[in-house]
Amino acid sequence: MTTSDTPTCPVRVTGIEIEEAGDGFIVYDPARDRVHYLNHTAALVLELATGELSVEGIANWIARVYNLSPAPEADIAQLVDELTREGLLEGALAPGSDSDRSIDRPGELNRTQEEDEPRHVTR
Repeated sequence: MTTSDTPTCPVRVTGIEIEEAGDGFIVYDPARDRVHYLNHTAALVLELATGELSVEGIANWIARVYNLSPAPEADIAQLVDELTREGLLEGALAPGSDSDRSIDRPGELNRTQEEDEPRHVTR
């Protein structure tokens, strides 16, 4: 159940740098000279966005990692939209989408166990 402005199979943009910091991740986009602060779930979505998984596939993967039922597909679709608007994911947005929103801190999704969260995200 993706929204009209959600890329079908999102792809992380090339050239961004991801570093773990405190309770989240810092993502630096040198092309735009912007820094983004992401929670663990948002960073994991960014890592899973290889162009091979649909939003539904990413949501199912997140559900397995965090032991969620049902899969948080609507939340993941919203997060993918936000990451796309911020220029961290590639995918054409539908005409009329709200591209003026800023999300340097995407909303927390359901987090259940700290030990299930990824410790290092590199590329």
